[in-house]
Amino acid sequence: MKKLLVFLFCIYAISVAQSVNRIEPPFWWSNMKNTELQIMFYGENIGSFNPQLHYKGVKISKVVKSDNNNYLWVYVNISREAKPGNMTFLFNNHDTPIEINYELKERESKFVPAEINASDAVYLVTPDRFANGDKANDMVEPLLEGINRDKPFGRHGGDLKGIIEHLDYIKKMGFTAIWPMPVLQNNQRRFSYHGYSITDFYNIDLRYGGNDGYLEFVRQCHAKGLKVIQDVVFNQIGDNHWWMQDIPANNWFHTWRKFTNSNFTGEVIPDPNASIYDRKQMLAGWFDRMMPDMNQKNPELATYLIQHTIFWIEYAKLDGIRLDTYQYNYKEFMNIWVKRVQEEYPGFFIVGEVWLSEPSLIAYWKKGTNFHDGFSSELEAITDFPIQKAIEDVYGKDKDIRNLYRIVSQDFLYNNANTNLIFADNHDVTRLYTLVNGDMKKFKQVITLITTMRGIPQIYYGTEILMEGRHHGVLRADYPGGWEGDLRNAFTYEGRTDSENEAWNYIAKLFNWRKNKSVIHDGKLIHFIPHKNVYVYFRQNDDDCVMVVINKGNEAFTVTNRFDEILAKHSAGKEILSGREYSDLYNIKVESGNSAVIELR
Repeated sequence: MKKLLVFLFCIYAISVAQSVNRIEPPFWWSNMKNTELQIMFYGENIGSFNPQLHYKGVKISKVVKSDNNNYLWVYVNISREAKPGNMTFLFNNHDTPIEINYELKERESKFVPAEINASDAVYLVTPDRFANGDKANDMVEPLLEGINRDKPFGRHGGDLKGIIEHLDYIKKMGFTAIWPMPVLQNNQRRFSYHGYSITDFYNIDLRYGGNDGYLEFVRQCHAKGLKVIQDVVFNQIGDNHWWMQDIPANNWFHTWRKFTNSNFTGEVIPDPNASIYDRKQMLAGWFDRMMPDMNQKNPELATYLIQHTIFWIEYAKLDGIRLDTYQYNYKEFMNIWVKRVQEEYPGFFIVGEVWLSEPSLIAYWKKGTNFHDGFSSELEAITDFPIQKAIEDVYGKDKDIRNLYRIVSQDFLYNNANTNLIFADNHDVTRLYTLVNGDMKKFKQVITLITTMRGIPQIYYGTEILMEGRHHGVLRADYPGGWEGDLRNAFTYEGRTDSENEAWNYIAKLFNWRKNKSVIHDGKLIHFIPHKNVYVYFRQNDDDCVMVVINKGNEAFTVTNRFDEILAKHSAGKEILSGREYSDLYNIKVESGNSAVIELR
């Protein structure tokens, strides 16, 4: 009889243990600065069990149960005396203990994220469309969508190995950081290629190479001197996320009587006159029918998302994070999130995507500003969509370059405009060469602006070879040469056209020059009111000075005494693109449609 009871107990224990289908985060580290850890256990009726833990230096501090009995959140406090090892949780139900092991790893003491600032230049990549380095992962069961390069919105097979194979190409252009669009699992039936419909927060998509492939990608980037920025999404998930099969709690997502989109109007958040109705729809409306909107007011979800970020920084040794759709999340939660990350990794780079076109609106989300409602953001770096919109107006709609000057003149709204991420195009807006209607002179003017203006410059993959496109499936097209059998290989000089090489060389020359030019990284910006569609500005510090002329006008520009407050301190200069020397600065002439970057001596 005794043997029978033991046998039955073992069978029961195994069946319950097997019912714990998910444990997230899957492991953690000792000696983290924040000693509290939330562990989410998911399994059939796990909420009916009471956990116990006997591990030196680690104690259960709180247990949270859900209205869904299949979830249980166990909070533990990991003291400084806790050593790495396997912690064993005992789950009791009617005095029947069930053992579940959880690994506490040793933290790598030497890991310090690299600083990302205005000395860097960021290369943005759509992983599925850059290069296919491993054809074996084009279709991986049980993931739903396989490769079909004929579909603009389908998966094309690019992966992390493909990016690794071309890191030298990226570095050769002068870039110091790489930002791939999201690479976490997107097991969606369609539109999974872009990465913004996450279905698993702790696993890199196997079609990109899985977790091991991601760790290798980061290692290879670091070995080449390239910093890595991870694209993080908190506003929504994909509707095929495993949560959607068994929702963790009634208030885990925003729910409506009938499907309701966000109004996509971020202005309502800082607007003192905005209605509660409009704010609610902005924050709680869904981004898309396939993208359930997460409710960060749920404390367990909020903690889950914070830990998810810290997990990936520690696990993959990341250097920075780009947070998608920043203003669509609750601002109070975002402040807590930034603080928690910065507490663990002081100075860690986080740039938030705030897609608004006026400096006054994005300044609301930037650290060091205080507004009518008492809100003060903790976010240091922000996407400079006002600059991007001004470029669109000036070069796409042929408006006067004063529109660009007007935006830059509002830098007083920012505590530090030099932490703004500046760009002309990205994965969501019209590609630069399409925007300028194939005008190489305009293209070069914009590149000159991006490389010499205050802020952190970002270039979208393929901009260097004049790739075109207005809509998502097209502007995220395959990079030619990234796939076996491509008709040409634009990663090589021989595989590019003359005009593509002209653009590539222009970008490479400017970015490689910029890389070691501290006056461009942190020098003071002094600009002059544009006359006749010519924008002139200087970057200067105690040791150096650079003059930038962007002549969008119809006449040649010639230096006059209007710039004496700067030029009077210098007697000569060198134009870095042409190599031309100037012994008389008042001899400087820039023809219509051209731009010049001149080092003053």
